[in-house]
Amino acid sequence: MKHTQTEVPDLLRQAADQVKRQHLGDLELFLIREKAISIEVFNQNIDTFQFSQTQGIGLRLINSGRCGYAFTEKLDKLSLEEAINQAKANTAILEPDHDCSLAKSGYPYPEVELVNEQITSLPMSEKIDMALQLEQRAKSYDPKIVNVPSSSYSEKSREILIINSLGLEASYVTNGAGLALDVMAQQEGETKSAYKIKTSRVLEELNCFELADAAAKEGVDLLGAKNISTGHYPIVFTPTTGRQILGAFWPMFSAKNVQEAKSLLAGKLMQQIA
Repeated sequence: MKHTQTEVPDLLRQAADQVKRQHLGDLELFLIREKAISIEVFNQNIDTFQFSQTQGIGLRLINSGRCGYAFTEKLDKLSLEEAINQAKANTAILEPDHDCSLAKSGYPYPEVELVNEQITSLPMSEKIDMALQLEQRAKSYDPKIVNVPSSSYSEKSREILIINSLGLEASYVTNGAGLALDVMAQQEGETKSAYKIKTSRVLEELNCFELADAAAKEGVDLLGAKNISTGHYPIVFTPTTGRQILGAFWPMFSAKNVQEAKSLLAGKLMQQIA
């Protein structure tokens, strides 16, 4: 069943108003709708072409500090009512968490433009060409590049809408595109692989040649690597490796983990830590 742009928000507003009238608690409805395209080529032929659409509504119902959750992929009144009843049932079996609350209305959210119409209007043939050029460039970089198992173009658009029974209503729409490839380099029986990906909301930033060269160079550079003796050495990390190392520490900076005392930063608000 298809809905117009106004039908779904109206449906969510009615649900929030109904919960408020019935004094069931505070209700938040989180709508997400996505469209995605994925084009993968191999040996200068289209290997896979996928188009997908997903949608769903997540609910939070807070009653006396108890927060019940539910979810539905159907955007109709009956499914929404069933999800609300499920969230209501969940609140009856959960322990109270008095720090749990919903955002209130009145905050001046800034208007931002996150949609690039150039991506959606680009002809499909040109999107396919980007994946083909990516593969061709990588193969021509060096004779040691013996295979490009995957070369792809992808794009996604997302709509987010939040409505709650406290009067909050906020939304945004965004889109973006990306290129990705996997290369294999070989020399004297040794094989190495490299993977590169680039995403952006600006098509001009998706440079097929730069990305292909970077992936191919990394694959070739990995050939001939050897073990070294144990010792102390100066090390220069690539940006990718640096991100991976920092990624191991990111849970520490989660506000949720701090509040639940699962972080080393718990209880250290306004203190110097380094």
